[in-house]
Amino acid sequence: MAKQSLSNEIAGILSDPFYWLGYLDILPNPDPILKKLGRDQEVYKDIRADPHVVGEIRATRSGLLSFEQQIQTTGETSSDKKALELCERVLQNNQLKWPDLTWQIAESIFFGYRLHEIIWERQDRFIVPKIIKDIPNRRLAFDLESAPRLLTKQQPIEGEKLEQFGFKFLLTRHMPENENPYGLALFSSCYWPYMFKHGGWKLFMKFVERFGNPWTVGKYPAGTSEEEQKELATKLSSMIEASVAVVSEETNIQLLEIDGKGELHEKFINLLNKEMSKALTSQTLATE
Repeated sequence: MAKQSLSNEIAGILSDPFYWLGYLDILPNPDPILKKLGRDQEVYKDIRADPHVVGEIRATRSGLLSFEQQIQTTGETSSDKKALELCERVLQNNQLKWPDLTWQIAESIFFGYRLHEIIWERQDRFIVPKIIKDIPNRRLAFDLESAPRLLTKQQPIEGEKLEQFGFKFLLTRHMPENENPYGLALFSSCYWPYMFKHGGWKLFMKFVERFGNPWTVGKYPAGTSEEEQKELATKLSSMIEASVAVVSEETNIQLLEIDGKGELHEKFINLLNKEMSKALTSQTLATE
């Protein structure tokens, strides 16, 4: 066996016999949900629009932004005090919108990662942030060395390494790994509960329509023609909306109450909501 330098990487992704996309310079997002669906993170925006999910997110955002923020110096020298004054002046810049920026960075927990670009400006002899803009996740990719790349018109496939732009970008990731530099997206854990919930709503509504109202049963005398039977069925159908029907004296109408009230469907949907709450906030009782 040939000797290897201690500074060389041996067990990198290119030497992995289970990695079959070695001909690509870009590492696809290994999120299991995105891989199975063959879609990008746009599907997570649908999950974020769910009423239960957005309620959890708003509670999380409110809690995060309620924390008190302070800037403190590590010393009492004149340079420390000047640095403190500079930071306070930057924080007073209304264009930066710090609460929005704080939350956008925190959204990396739900999407796995978030990218921001810093627009700098000169103030006296200092260079300070003027604007910090959030960049869509679709603009970022990672290469086989887990280095982040910005997808541009000049390089729409392989992208350009962020490090070449200097102090221009802020990258936030949630629980990244060597195999998954994109980070762990909590919305990925919410996908199947979200899908079953919305599929279950359709069945739940059918159940409510079927068993929420008493059944209207009409009995007609023997020998009634098929045309008269259809006319009776039409009148009974109209009773669902108008609760009024005009029929002959010989016709017998009964209302049958149904015992089922759809508890199983409701419990199923509540269970799916709780599963998403566990993924997003690690608890369920406070939400309910």
